[in-house]
Amino acid sequence: MNKVACAQHKQADQVLNTTYATVLKSYAQDAPFLAKFKQAQRAWIAFRDAQLAARFPKSDKQAEYGSAYPPAVAACLAN
Repeated sequence: MNKVACAQHKQADQVLNTTYATVLKSYAQDAPFLAKFKQAQRAWIAFRDAQLAARFPKSDKQAEYGSAYPPAVAACLAN
């Protein structure tokens, strides 16, 4: 379960990073757009991390959520 969830997260992250790099390359001459785009991406990452923290709010994650916690986090991040 852990391996599958981690592999799915890794694959989704690769697609996301490839898409991000493509946008950066495609708009390399548009500095105002890139500045706003990067700002939006940083905001999205902060939102994603806050949403994950809200989904799993307990401080001792392993004790509270058990062995299902790592694959659950990976699945959330993949989505």
